[in-house]
Amino acid sequence: MYAENGIYEVWLIDINQQLVEVYWQAKGNSYRDVQQFFRGDILTIEAFDDINLTVEQILG
Repeated sequence: MYAENGIYEVWLIDINQQLVEVYWQAKGNSYRDVQQFFRGDILTIEAFDDINLTVEQILG
């Protein structure tokens, strides 16, 4: 649904698995790239490439 509506980047936070799953590059009704980030990883928001967040900052 997000891809179909042109949402370019989506972050899903999975508290149980302690990870952040990021979907990039919407194309039609799916995303071309999906990546999982775990504690110790750093994420960059594509729209704001000067902002970096750690998974710890997101999960607490």
